[in-house]
Amino acid sequence: MILALATFAMINQIDKHLKNDVVSTGIVSLQFAKSLDNSLEIINSWDTNAKVYAAVSLGIDYLYLVAYGSFLVLSVLLLAAKLPPGFLKKAARIIVLIIVLAAILDGIENYASIRLLSGTRTQSMVSVVFYSACIKFSLLAVGVIYLLTGLVVLGLKRWN
Repeated sequence: MILALATFAMINQIDKHLKNDVVSTGIVSLQFAKSLDNSLEIINSWDTNAKVYAAVSLGIDYLYLVAYGSFLVLSVLLLAAKLPPGFLKKAARIIVLIIVLAAILDGIENYASIRLLSGTRTQSMVSVVFYSACIKFSLLAVGVIYLLTGLVVLGLKRWN
């Protein structure tokens, strides 16, 4: 968890160098640009230093995806071990796979984003970034909802 928080904090600090009149949410703006025109507008709004910061952010994000992925997987497994028998306990294995898939998609998204920054500026590369990000965030939401639901179930179990 400490590594996940530390890398998140680093990315957040770097993101400040990416925000401007065109880019309101830092590197996330590039992830959700969806069209080549929007991506080019974002990339072209960055000076050389900002592009370096963007590349560094994407590099750190590889460490972050391992950190948050490991933290979430371990959290699911620890939670599942304490849950009573039933659907939630059985679903833990699927949730672990969902989180691993999300982390893999994050890596694919980073690779495609780096390609965009380094000159492979095609709609197909933008689409890889966009859809990887959309699916990744959706899958991570499933993992977080599972954890929150499991914690509620444990809390209710202890309450009774």
